[in-house]
Amino acid sequence: MFQNIQPGSFRQKRNLVAAYASEILRPVLHVHAALVCGAAASPPSDWRRGLIYAGDSHIGDILYNTPSLPHLARGLPQCEWHYAATKAPGEVLGNNPHLGGLILANHAEDFADSRSDAAAKIRRMKFDVAISYTSGNPAPSLRFMLKNRIANRVGKIHKGFSGWITHPVGFRAGQSFPAYFRDLVSELTGLPPDWPLRPLVYPDAKDESDGLDRFIRIPGERKIPVIAAFLTSRQPHGVWPVEGFCQTLQLVTQQRNVRLVLCGAPDDRVFLEQANQRHSLGASINAGDLGLRALVCFLRQCSLVLCPDSGSRHLANAAGTPVVFVRNLWFKHEEAGTYCDTEFDMAPRDAECVAVPEQAGQLARIKPEHAADHILKLLESVSTN
Repeated sequence: MFQNIQPGSFRQKRNLVAAYASEILRPVLHVHAALVCGAAASPPSDWRRGLIYAGDSHIGDILYNTPSLPHLARGLPQCEWHYAATKAPGEVLGNNPHLGGLILANHAEDFADSRSDAAAKIRRMKFDVAISYTSGNPAPSLRFMLKNRIANRVGKIHKGFSGWITHPVGFRAGQSFPAYFRDLVSELTGLPPDWPLRPLVYPDAKDESDGLDRFIRIPGERKIPVIAAFLTSRQPHGVWPVEGFCQTLQLVTQQRNVRLVLCGAPDDRVFLEQANQRHSLGASINAGDLGLRALVCFLRQCSLVLCPDSGSRHLANAAGTPVVFVRNLWFKHEEAGTYCDTEFDMAPRDAECVAVPEQAGQLARIKPEHAADHILKLLESVSTN
């Protein structure tokens, strides 16, 4: 009964208990799903319209999935795939040729609100299948699919609720987050999981123009390398303090002539200006000046990106620009660590799944001097290639 559940995938005991309970109630959940949907599950060859739904989608979560979307479309060519996401992070999916469309909402809660435009659109489109993909509790996304009477529901069953899943896929632990979605697509389509994991973004001509224009406006001589630094993160804990990033930039500028740009969202502008002044960085500020796809175009022009383990890291990976980041210590090393050959994690390898009270001590092990040395070596490598 419990052979599919992997206890090591749970951080909170209550979710593990819920997973075990859902497997005890599996027959009941299965009957409930069949009654709600009113239609039997069908094989993938019968699917014509599919939905990818990840709930409260972050930029990184969406970008994790993008390298596998071409293979999902190739493996199931008869099915047109749509992606449901919140508007801000969902912008990175614009112009994606492997999607039939986007369903965007202002807030994740709008998908569960039957009065919202996003929920109404999902009902009208009558999806044959939906993919539940979340690193957390799968129950909310599966309930969402049942509420919308989607007869075929694809998901991993290592966190329980298999009674609500019609097309279960396996789970190979110990991989990066984007590799987990690659495995799901591979099992669903029968294609070997051998494609690269670099995020794919498809800027249009305006995105390219906006990104290049913003880069050209950076003060200083054109031949001087540019470091784009992000200092903020949506993550509530496990993040290297801002002072660590600023001290690293100070040390770099003391040893190398570089141009600095502090990047962030519109609401970050005042904070970035204060950090710039407090640490005498002499940086220009790029706070919400660009859309996400244009920001990728901007980052392509930069020599290096320094950032926390946030959406900025994955945007830099999409740009193919070397990125030095500090992995969030709340997660496992193999899951949140590097997945592209152009990124470099400064967090100690043995610091993972660190409890909140112990995080400050572990983060103190990351020295700005070491990060600065690494950046200087990367800049030297870039300048000689």
